Amino acid sequence: MNSLLSYRDEGNGTPLVLVHGFCESKEVWKDFSAILSSKFRVITPDLPGFGESKLEDPNTSMDYYADKLHALLNHLNIHKCILVGHSLGGYIGLAFAEKYEHRLWGLGLFHSTAFEDTQEKKDNRDRTIKFVEKHGVEAFASTAVTPLFYPPKREELKKEIELMIRIAAGSSKEGVIAAAQAMRDRKDRTNVLKKIPRTSCSRQRRPGRHPGKKPTAMLPAPPQRGTLFGRRGSHGHVRTQKRYAEDSRRLWGVGGEGVRGTFIY
Repeated sequence: MNSLLSYRDEGNGTPLVLVHGFCESKEVWKDFSAILSSKFRVITPDLPGFGESKLEDPNTSMDYYADKLHALLNHLNIHKCILVGHSLGGYIGLAFAEKYEHRLWGLGLFHSTAFEDTQEKKDNRDRTIKFVEKHGVEAFASTAVTPLFYPPKREELKKEIELMIRIAAGSSKEGVIAAAQAMRDRKDRTNVLKKIPRTSCSRQRRPGRHPGKKPTAMLPAPPQRGTLFGRRGSHGHVRTQKRYAEDSRRLWGVGGEGVRGTFIY
């Protein structure tokens, strides 16, 4: 844990840390940053083994990634922030909230969950690891990224898909394997969400529509300040990131003691 994560630092105001997902990099947040940096100090790091950050220890965990983020915040002299994570980034955000809740104004999850992997999902992680070990990251990126996009929109999103394939292919083999193992072995952190005040959850995973997946949570009481009900996009966060960024900016306002809370898309 000696080297610092590579990162981009833009704008001024309440610190907002955007953590990318599996086989991504800080580049996926460029459009978010363009909108949010008018109100926030936006920090976008590369996780170990992705983008420009090196992986020092192949025996990673969500706690390891959380500690790397914690070290980055210390380096930047940021005492509190809003932390938003996509997919893997959301798992890391939950681990960070568990260890360093006092460093957070708020927590956001994009297409992520507090549940641990099901056995079926764990098996899929193992298949990913074996595929990458045998065929490499570029082959994995070329086959795994496109199916994440809604089929009727793939032609329209051709440029976005090509960008995501390029970003994924730039990941290190060791980083992809380590992250897949860490996701497979992560623990359930639904208790973390329960401890965070003013939390609301979305219906992003609906029983019956996504076989084998659990719903993120049941809808609780009506939302209050510091909460946001998510709207599930039909083709992922890449296409709808401007809308998400605008929603996030309205949710969090300009910072201060009143921003405490959680949102889940």
